[in-house]
Amino acid sequence: MLNSDDLRTFVNADLFQSCQDIAQTKNSFTSTVFRHLKEIEKASKFGKWVPHQLTEKQQIKRVNIATSLLTRQHAQDILDRVITGDEKWILYEDNKQKRKKLDADDSGKSTVKNDLHPKNILLSIWWDKREVVYCELLPMNQNITAEVYSAQLSRLNEELKEKWSALVTVKE
Repeated sequence: MLNSDDLRTFVNADLFQSCQDIAQTKNSFTSTVFRHLKEIEKASKFGKWVPHQLTEKQQIKRVNIATSLLTRQHAQDILDRVITGDEKWILYEDNKQKRKKLDADDSGKSTVKNDLHPKNILLSIWWDKREVVYCELLPMNQNITAEVYSAQLSRLNEELKEKWSALVTVKE
């Protein structure tokens, strides 16, 4: 029979023992050891992995950088410099059925929908935290390719140079 105090002392001596190892050493069953460990509130858990141990100098440097970023955030909103973009297919031909004023017992006349395949056009749009910065509709049946996207980014950059020249830094 396992004694809870004896088991707690035995487990605390080596925290890396498995239930099977404890059962074999204490001449007991694994299920009994598991139940007693639960009673003394011991659970099997993994430790946290950290990429590496930081030295005191590295910790101080990280605190200084974080403080600097927080100070900078108060002086100038970092989100002022973030621009986000996305593409969206837009339905531009939408034939909707019009309502008619009919008698209450009249079911209405069936109408055939003209085009079963509506036309879509691709909208590319970029915005910051306040407003839309730049957008363009791609020509019919054109998709985003590396060349198209690169040209769009060039046009976006030109637009930014005109509107927010202080935010655009040109490297030459």
